[in-house]
Amino acid sequence: CAKVQGAIRQVKMELKALLGDNQKTQKEKDDLYDKLVDELEDLSNLLGRLQQFS
Repeated sequence: CAKVQGAIRQVKMELKALLGDNQKTQKEKDDLYDKLVDELEDLSNLLGRLQQFS
């Protein structure tokens, strides 16, 4: 579970950095945001599968 929490913290930090980065275009921000959301969904699915085994 610590691995998952670390990954969630990483996503949160990346998102904060992304939103505060004025050098990126809106398209770049949208693409990165979509990528982060996909990663979060993958983590959520993985966590759901892990909970089945515990």
